[in-house]
Amino acid sequence: MKRYERFLFTLMHEKASACVAWLESLDITPTESKVDSYFTGGGGRGDRICVVDALLPIGDDRPDRLSDALANRGLRPGTYTRREEINYSKADRLAAVGCAVLASPNSKVQTGVVYGTQYDWSKACMNCGIGRRQAGPLIAKRSQLPKGKMFVLSESGDMLINQRLRDELVAKVDGTAACLGPVVERDTLEPMDYWQILTRVTLPPHHLSTIGMHCEACPKCGHPVCGHDGTVPYQPAFNLLGTAQGQLAPFMKTFERWGFYEINSNDLRSAVVPLVGLVVRRDVLRILLDLKVRGIELIPVRSI
Repeated sequence: MKRYERFLFTLMHEKASACVAWLESLDITPTESKVDSYFTGGGGRGDRICVVDALLPIGDDRPDRLSDALANRGLRPGTYTRREEINYSKADRLAAVGCAVLASPNSKVQTGVVYGTQYDWSKACMNCGIGRRQAGPLIAKRSQLPKGKMFVLSESGDMLINQRLRDELVAKVDGTAACLGPVVERDTLEPMDYWQILTRVTLPPHHLSTIGMHCEACPKCGHPVCGHDGTVPYQPAFNLLGTAQGQLAPFMKTFERWGFYEINSNDLRSAVVPLVGLVVRRDVLRILLDLKVRGIELIPVRSI
């Protein structure tokens, strides 16, 4: 396990080269990535944006030197992002009871109520939506699903895996077939070669020693809705000490929900509900690592 500090600078494209040169003068070699052009409110094309990224090991003196240099230029956190990150090895992950799976929603992949997936709201909180249950197969559009990608998180938080990953899991991990549901094409309602992860087992609430998350209770039902700390890495802990692997489900959901919610009881088709957090058992984790599944972050779970 290695710890780093990451500095991110988001700035206009024409200023990126000067930022890179300044960082190099401090013995820091950054990377530069282009971001899609922003669009102005009037519909015109906006300025091109770049992100300059500097990743520095903790214990090196450069993070503090860079912070001092930024302060001397009158720049404070907020004009740039500074956060701690942890790089886990394969051995770190496999030594844990399991791993939390983090991914960024793909805004190009729509699922759920958008295309007519049916939900049961009878036991749901009408303020946050927690308790809503899916009552039919997940509906998606084939043309939106990225070819060759083994794991996809849709914009509404549905977790999809492709046929290759599904076949590996079903062949090598007992109980996974029951945790996977069909994904059907919107126009024909025929099954596609993608499968939805269905988390039927709920973990106990995060242990108080968990790092890197903050929660607020829904004012109506009291259920915790959480977010990740922007500066400290998420390091989950659960009361699982002494729990054998065979007692864990292949896929488990966190008790807490994640993100934000917006419910209009007069139009549930537009409802936004907080996401489920996914934790996988060690044998599932091994397959994700062996297949080098991209687009996910695997965070070891600590057993308390």
